[in-house]
Amino acid sequence: MKNIIIVGSGIVGMLAAIITSKHNYKVTILDTQKIDAKKPFVERYFAINLLSKYVFMKIGIWDYIKKKGMCPFNKIVAWDATASSLVTFNSKIISYDYLGYILKESEIKKSLLRIIDQNKNIIYKRNSKINSITNKSQNCIIYCNKKKLNCDILIAADGRSSKVAEIMKVVNEPEDYEQDAITMNIKLKSNNIHATAYQRFNNGDIQGLLPIDKNSYNLIWSTNHSNSEKLFHLNKSALIKILNDDLSDHIGEIISVSKKSKFKLMGIHTSSYTKERVMFIGDAAHTVHPLAGLGLNMGIQDVFLLNLAFEKFCTEKSKINSDLLNYYERMCRIKNNKTIQIINFLKKFYETNLIPPIAKKSLVNIFNNSIVLKSKAIQEATGLNTLDTLLEKDYSHTQY
Repeated sequence: MKNIIIVGSGIVGMLAAIITSKHNYKVTILDTQKIDAKKPFVERYFAINLLSKYVFMKIGIWDYIKKKGMCPFNKIVAWDATASSLVTFNSKIISYDYLGYILKESEIKKSLLRIIDQNKNIIYKRNSKINSITNKSQNCIIYCNKKKLNCDILIAADGRSSKVAEIMKVVNEPEDYEQDAITMNIKLKSNNIHATAYQRFNNGDIQGLLPIDKNSYNLIWSTNHSNSEKLFHLNKSALIKILNDDLSDHIGEIISVSKKSKFKLMGIHTSSYTKERVMFIGDAAHTVHPLAGLGLNMGIQDVFLLNLAFEKFCTEKSKINSDLLNYYERMCRIKNNKTIQIINFLKKFYETNLIPPIAKKSLVNIFNNSIVLKSKAIQEATGLNTLDTLLEKDYSHTQY
């Protein structure tokens, strides 16, 4: 049996393992993550778009995740506090019930591990340390915990600080957003959450709100480094006052906040998705500002494109060839370049002072009043454009 090694055991790495194992490959996952017992656990939430839902359904985890709980949303409201402009996105524009679903990271991982544990073609190795990699035209040799492993292909899914990329000397194109993201859950006084996500822009600050319960949101607040430091160390009562001043007019009164976490925002885009027998996927290939909530969805789209590449160019008897690698490289670059450019444009548009507020408001109103423009934007953000274009007759939106 042919062999694939995947470095990285996050959501994208596990998805890639499940997908490639279906093509008659023996897959080994190398879990390189170091667990910090002193670091408190903070649940993460992801907004899953329609393409990601399609992938989850295809591998058989969607029904399991539904049982564990999710929060669908059919509307997004975004406003600029400085320009007093507002834009809304509604799933009715594209004739769908929902735009996406809010899921817990822990439940996604549990569902993937259940599939992996039952798959005889997948081996999961914990506490893996990568020592070196020899990348050849016909195969790849990786030394892990000082043991030699051979594979037909090595897939790097080990995050934005990818050890594989470092060893292979793959150049990433950095984008310093000069911001940190602070995440926390906020609880409202009343149960008035109605399947709506919110986004507030204010002089470069971005506050994204994902509905996670009947009276709770997950907040992702992007702000400059000095302000993030102040906010992170504020006591709860002072923080709640600021949040109510900013958000209560739209979502209602906030009465409590959870523990906070903080991380630096940095965008990267790899110079190459493939290098001989090594493929890069997910955050090992790209990271982007969280304002659109598309980071994980871009990684899942990589897995979707990886599967298409295998279906088109790899039969049971054939090995991975240059056509497969070139297809994956080309499609990932096209799709991710577009998304990264749009997100970076939106961030700069809302934070710039070069455009007067009245002009910003006028431009946003033109967009908000155009069903055609909003429909195209939704189709790109939800992944429907990718599904409709690449799956052709195999995809019917009425099923999803």
